[in-house]
Amino acid sequence: MAEIENKIRNLEDENYRLKEELDYEMFSAREAFRIVVESNLDSIIGIDNNCCIILFNPAAEDMFQYVEKEVLFKPVEILFKEEVEEEYHNKLIKFLNEGIFERDILNKTTEVLFKRRDGTYFEGETSFAVGRGKTNLYIVLTIRDISDKKKLERDLIESEAKARTLLNTPHQSILLIDHKGNILDCNKNCRQLFADNHPNIIGKHISNCINKNITSDLITKIEWVYSSGEILRYETQFDDEYFDNIIYPVLDIDKKVFQTVFVSNNITDYKQK
Repeated sequence: MAEIENKIRNLEDENYRLKEELDYEMFSAREAFRIVVESNLDSIIGIDNNCCIILFNPAAEDMFQYVEKEVLFKPVEILFKEEVEEEYHNKLIKFLNEGIFERDILNKTTEVLFKRRDGTYFEGETSFAVGRGKTNLYIVLTIRDISDKKKLERDLIESEAKARTLLNTPHQSILLIDHKGNILDCNKNCRQLFADNHPNIIGKHISNCINKNITSDLITKIEWVYSSGEILRYETQFDDEYFDNIIYPVLDIDKKVFQTVFVSNNITDYKQK
């Protein structure tokens, strides 16, 4: 009898030990999850099978200007811009209830317009992850504010369009030249500079494309601009035409010259007057 009682006692002790280990592992897992969620710089938002918010990390509070308790158990569409509310709400509900999820969203990054508490909007880069509970599915949204990135992209496109417009001004010949003397770009008005109106000069050395009468002098001047970092202006005469030339240094982020721009203005009419 005593032996049986000892076995029962040992079994109870083993069960208690296993339960302690399991509780500790579950606690560790929860702590690890909490640390990852709370320290993440991206917004992390959990959604239950009713499409309501069940998780809202500190980054989401900063991004959306809500305190967590203000949005918990509220419909997630309060965070979307009105035009995308219905689209994404329907897709999320369809998945959570039917397990059907469009492939254009799942495991992919999507750009979505979100709405802050004050009613302003921002562009967010969003990814959707899927979890499975005991009886239902849930979704975790990871959101990154890309408003500044998109603005920079738009500004870059706009500046490139402006640059291209200036590049094709009717009175100037413009060449973009790298440190090796290769032509990176040019406008349509450079024909008087090219040997035999060379049609394909991009990527070629200026000595192979520009009239020999001005090549050696131009190379010398470009090398001086590279070494000095200064703007150089000078006049030339070619086939009874006069040109006012400027070579500009193009600086990189470290203030070093990595390209030059050669601008030539035909001033023949001015000279004749």
